[in-house]
Amino acid sequence: MRLLFVAHDFPPDRVGGVEVFLRGVAREFVRRGHDVTILCGREGPVRGPSRAEDQSHALPGARVVRLYRGRADAGLAGRWPLLRTFRHAGVARLFRRVVASLKPDVIHLHHTLHLAAAVADVALSAAPTLLTVHDHWFFCQRLTLTHADGRACDGPGDGSRCSPCLAAGPSGPLGRLPPMAARLLLRLARPPALTRMRTAEHRALLRRFPVVTHPAHFQRAMLLAAGVPARRLRLVPYGVDLGAEVGGRG
Repeated sequence: MRLLFVAHDFPPDRVGGVEVFLRGVAREFVRRGHDVTILCGREGPVRGPSRAEDQSHALPGARVVRLYRGRADAGLAGRWPLLRTFRHAGVARLFRRVVASLKPDVIHLHHTLHLAAAVADVALSAAPTLLTVHDHWFFCQRLTLTHADGRACDGPGDGSRCSPCLAAGPSGPLGRLPPMAARLLLRLARPPALTRMRTAEHRALLRRFPVVTHPAHFQRAMLLAAGVPARRLRLVPYGVDLGAEVGGRG
């Protein structure tokens, strides 16, 4: 089968939990003789339009395409960092072009953080698509469901309560701006409207996937609350490849 995996990043540029998990899954499908492509993003927007770059050296036996999200072709979303994470005309157009050239039999979406949620919309229209929810990105722009002071958050509600996190620390979409600039931009951006829009669009997107896998019971509760039918949810806990070489001291 022709398989397309989609994630926000991939080794060696970034080595985190989702990236390592995806690399292991992709390696196994390559070993079984499938035609594997990984399309990944990269942290931070680039100047100019979005572009794609072949990085197949990152995983022998597979194609790796890295998509750089640009500022110049973001459309109306180009004005606001939060909007670029789910509405991005250039990313959607480039992803559609990649999918059309690959003609995958199945698309497996893992994360949209450094891409845009728009890629999920394209995927669902192009081929059978499933989603694995690794963290809380579809519910929380900070990914962690925690407030800036470390307190646990019980969910976004309709999204209105999420606006303070836009400027809270480096994890917030405006967190890298000087505090005064972030506060000014928040006033201009009408953040409750933006965060309500983000929450509504991500929930609507979640409800479109025919299958959503998740590694933890807590995520199931969040997905059900977002309106995803229980029959579409699959609990798939993370595992350890006992055949893999493990470094470290004995």
